[in-house]
Amino acid sequence: MIDTRQRVVSHTHPHPHHTADGLFRAEDLRRLQAQVPEREEFIRAVKEGPQHDKKYRLWLVTLFEGHERRPAADRLQPAWAELLEEVLSPGFGEWLSEGTGIDVRRSALDVNISLREPGDYRNRHRGKPDKALNAVLVLNEEWPGAGGVYELWARDSGERPASVVEPAPGRMYTVVPSDVSWHAVTPVTPQAPADLLTLSLGYWKS
Repeated sequence: MIDTRQRVVSHTHPHPHHTADGLFRAEDLRRLQAQVPEREEFIRAVKEGPQHDKKYRLWLVTLFEGHERRPAADRLQPAWAELLEEVLSPGFGEWLSEGTGIDVRRSALDVNISLREPGDYRNRHRGKPDKALNAVLVLNEEWPGAGGVYELWARDSGERPASVVEPAPGRMYTVVPSDVSWHAVTPVTPQAPADLLTLSLGYWKS
């Protein structure tokens, strides 16, 4: 399902990150959207308030955690079961490691399906320092500029990000956590044609 013939592009501004496009055919994105787990499989993950540095709102279901499959993985419909097996495969780990220059082949891995409805966001933060890499796969068949933009900031201040990555269908983007890896996800707009659908892969440092 994932076209690992596509090239991973490395970027350094304003801090290291990576992108890859064209990883999915339109018909596979359509299958994934049609077979999204039922909403009762998801938890409503909300962290807000002045006591929190990292704030967010989204729907989340965990399929794999560390080195173990979670119960939700056994209830996936065929398209999602296929995608999960691919991201857990040695071949995908090899492609991602070679493309990013970060060896994740033996890393513990968290795999989550995320849904962001209008208003859902993630505020500016640096990510977990014990993560080697986070990769996000955008799985909507279409996304006509309806928010959910990955912003990269040079610092935790200022009026505009140094760079942005739009959530284009079939795109991957990464976060490489560090002392300067400030990033955010903008709110999904009320005009969104559907919830923003992504698969997030969190690779822990060995």
